[in-house]
Amino acid sequence: MLAGCGNGFGPADVAGFYSLVAVDGNGLPFLIQIEANTIPILSGWMELKADGTCRSGLETGISGRLRTECTYTLLKQDITVTNEVGSVQEGQADGVTLLLTDSNGLEWRWVN
Repeated sequence: MLAGCGNGFGPADVAGFYSLVAVDGNGLPFLIQIEANTIPILSGWMELKADGTCRSGLETGISGRLRTECTYTLLKQDITVTNEVGSVQEGQADGVTLLLTDSNGLEWRWVN
């Protein structure tokens, strides 16, 4: 459960290194269907920096490591993450848990 926001909650409060623990409520590994391919997600990480930039990586069972640079905006605990190719994920962050939903409706759960 995400904690209530305090006075002055901002990027410094969510900055940190997060590990992927679940996709759509399922633990890892998780199988993702992309077009005709099924790709296993073995692990992942996301680093949120206090300056509004971020980076993330996934370890897959087929294509190895995928890394991307990103930026994020935070309005109270509502977060929007946009990666370098324009893909957007939206959700909530409280400094411990990061919940992001992608454009396919999958929820990605990360913990700090």
